Amino acid sequence: MRRQQLEIITIQAVDALMTGKGAEDSRVEFKSRWPEADKVHRQLAGHANSARGEGIVWVIGIDGKERTYTNPEPPDLATWWSQVSAKFDDKYPELTDLTVSLGDGNYVTALAFTTDQAPYVIKSHNSGNAELEVPWRDGTRTRSAKRLELIRMLTPATKVPETYPADCEIHGTYGFNMEGEFSGLNGTLEFFMDQNINESTFLPWRTMSLDLTLDFEDGSRRNIPLSLPRYAQSPRPPVEGEGVTLRSDGVMARGPAVLNMSFYLTDQAAGLVNFSQVSAGSLNASLGVIGASRNIRFSMPLEASFVRNQQDFEAEPTDKLTLKSPHPERRE
Repeated sequence: MRRQQLEIITIQAVDALMTGKGAEDSRVEFKSRWPEADKVHRQLAGHANSARGEGIVWVIGIDGKERTYTNPEPPDLATWWSQVSAKFDDKYPELTDLTVSLGDGNYVTALAFTTDQAPYVIKSHNSGNAELEVPWRDGTRTRSAKRLELIRMLTPATKVPETYPADCEIHGTYGFNMEGEFSGLNGTLEFFMDQNINESTFLPWRTMSLDLTLDFEDGSRRNIPLSLPRYAQSPRPPVEGEGVTLRSDGVMARGPAVLNMSFYLTDQAAGLVNFSQVSAGSLNASLGVIGASRNIRFSMPLEASFVRNQQDFEAEPTDKLTLKSPHPERRE
């Protein structure tokens, strides 16, 4: 994993955790302190074995439950890693470390581990006798792998490409027309999928979900589900672009690709938002990948601006909310 990729993954994961929009997924784990070198090998091997070939990331310096920075004193990393890797039999995950600044004087250490040489076997000691074990991560606990899980290790899942949100703009309206009170919201999302030129990823419409998190001036927060208009409700020829093909059942991305998606407010949430009180927001995405063991997930912070009594062409004066992704140079 490149260091730039590791930094982006870490920042996105921390942003999602700290804003209450998500916590650990199958490849990212938060730790409030440095794990003890003589005890952590089993947990690491279990996480690496269950990752099915995808890299995993441990973020050291955050309490995942309290959502607070802990700033633990780091050990000598070379010594710590030599003690951990010595507990493995033959092969062990390769380590890349990076200190990531998160603003306001807060730092975390990101540890990225490769998992492409699974199964990883560790040395254990029971009743004084040295034994070998293949650990497996099951939810939040680590246990010995079962036969079916050993087979799965040898058939890695489809690789999920690194995905980076690039731009987002959302417009919300609220007002009155001849039919009475109305409210609406729509927007566009652009994101980049980083994969090799000969790699392809298929995203089914049925496994895509978006929601909008709005922060209000009174300190409250709410999540609003959004709808993605599917390209085709009836059979029609696929629409092709640069590296992207829109089909009636989903989106095919070939090689490095930029995807653009439009969305709108679901009927269930229409008319329930007081846009004038919105102070900020974020767009949260979950995109399923055919053949993969996890979804693409990311969260994008949005800055809010509000205009009252903006005249529309076919309506009475209307309140308007605009949410935009901040420019990179404005990010802390």
